[in-house]
Amino acid sequence: MRDMGCAVTHKGLMEIAIAYFAGLLTLINPCVLPVLLIVLATALQAKKWGPLALAAGMNVMFIMLGIGIPAFGPALGINDQVVAHFFELGQL
Repeated sequence: MRDMGCAVTHKGLMEIAIAYFAGLLTLINPCVLPVLLIVLATALQAKKWGPLALAAGMNVMFIMLGIGIPAFGPALGINDQVVAHFFELGQL
């Protein structure tokens, strides 16, 4: 029997990397870009390290949501079938 521990870890790291870059792509969305520039300029005006602190805070919150929703979704009764049903109804 093969040891699958390394493959699982590699797959998990790839999923995290893909999710991170997908999040970065959402930041250059045409409707987000003008607002992002205003927020970054305001952060830079407030403190020298403001944009870095803003980026770190956004990263932490996206990570917490990305881990929290799958972790607590089943406890709230949210699973794949429920999400698929809402997509079929056109509500999401």
